[in-house]
Amino acid sequence: MIPLVSLHFGTVNSQGRVVLPVEVRRALDIQAGDRLDFVIEADVVHLVTPRMRAQALWAKNDGGDAGDSTRDVRAARTKDQTKVVARWGRIDAAVAESGAKSEDEIADEVLAALGLKP
Repeated sequence: MIPLVSLHFGTVNSQGRVVLPVEVRRALDIQAGDRLDFVIEADVVHLVTPRMRAQALWAKNDGGDAGDSTRDVRAARTKDQTKVVARWGRIDAAVAESGAKSEDEIADEVLAALGLKP
């Protein structure tokens, strides 16, 4: 196990790549293909690993945002459904007022004319 504070070196090649020493990869559980973030603060660079990112995300997740967004989506959906029901109510009222036949009445007549409905 690496002590709490240890010093390790890497060299930048001509393509700008740095090979992380094996001790660093083991200590931070960095695997081939992992995405690493480099956070620059003034003259200090912090290396952020996938595990660190997941822990930070988990620590900030209190469930509040998910609960609020679910409530918001449900409220918006209920509002939309109410609008649709009201719109169909207006359409039905306009059809009834005009004396036009409803789709059900037309279907009944067609089926009766074809002998499919008594």
